Amino acid sequence: MQASFSGTLVPNVPSLWQKYNWELPFSFLSKIDNDQYPIPLHNPPSSSIVSGFDATRALGRRSLTVPSEQIIPQGKFRTLLSSIYEYITPHPGICISVGLTNVEGWKDSTYTLFHQPRHLRDTHGNVREFSDIIQGQSWGNGSGLALLICFDSEVYTMADLTTSADLAFASALIAAGNICQNIVLDATQLGFRCRMTPAISESKAQQIYRLNDDIIPLHFLRIAFQAPDPRTSVSIPCAPGSPNTAHEHVVFQ
Repeated sequence: MQASFSGTLVPNVPSLWQKYNWELPFSFLSKIDNDQYPIPLHNPPSSSIVSGFDATRALGRRSLTVPSEQIIPQGKFRTLLSSIYEYITPHPGICISVGLTNVEGWKDSTYTLFHQPRHLRDTHGNVREFSDIIQGQSWGNGSGLALLICFDSEVYTMADLTTSADLAFASALIAAGNICQNIVLDATQLGFRCRMTPAISESKAQQIYRLNDDIIPLHFLRIAFQAPDPRTSVSIPCAPGSPNTAHEHVVFQ
């Protein structure tokens, strides 16, 4: 069966890939396998809002398994938000929505990040349904941040950044992965645990975050404090607090 994206037919998409709206990555990955497209390079940003980088902590980080119900301090959230803005600003085709639960000073809801001026717009999504995006895995719900990193196909088309939908999507995938990794490093420095996956239900994500059809979800990233893990005999402690106390109250505007 064929599917269409930006007027381009995507042939022979398996039914499983169609079920989860994965026609576009199927097309791109198939062409990469056949050496039809080169992989574009991506350079990491040269600076970060979060200072005092600790390589030992970064290399020793562990994935979030059981989110704590601990409230996220507003200072840490604002610092992390400033960092997120830094990483997405060079990529006009990448947009981010975020779910906030138990974040000091913020209503539990979903928000879309905007640039000019920088602000978060409440989209009134249900923060208790995030696990549905990742096939019911429990770490999707609970206190903290639930970021959805997306590809804005309309922005790419309007900016004429590329004549190929496949290359536009390839660039977005690489940028999204790089952005996620940098956010994880900064979140780790602030004492959080993180977990991310590209294996998401696009239709569920679009429904929960209230996205329009031009926005294609790429990665789901959870950021929270770690609770004791009941699956182990020893409690897993939270990562140490941020050494960067001087920057905890950076305002993102």
